[in-house]
Amino acid sequence: MLEGIEIVNQYTIQEYTIQGSTFTPICILFLVLTIVAFIIASIGVIIRVLPMIVFGSTLVMLFISASLYTSPQTQIYEVTLSNKISYVEFVDKYEVISQRGKIYTIKERK
Repeated sequence: MLEGIEIVNQYTIQEYTIQGSTFTPICILFLVLTIVAFIIASIGVIIRVLPMIVFGSTLVMLFISASLYTSPQTQIYEVTLSNKISYVEFVDKYEVISQRGKIYTIKERK
């Protein structure tokens, strides 16, 4: 923390996000697997293999989708500012989430 910032309260939050760059190709892969499974089912060539294909592709999608979610922990601070700190310097280093009177809720910029 910069000099002139007094921490009133501090807590940690979890932010769950989906990584879009890996999610799109996985959805396309699942769509292709589903189309192939329906083609095999409509032809009726390998009826016994169809449940295994659908079940296997569903399991793969569940495992992959579980790895898509990231949960970084973010430190949130409730602080007060003194006259010793420049507000411009403060805003450069921290993101102001909200303000209640003289108490700022902030997190560090990434």
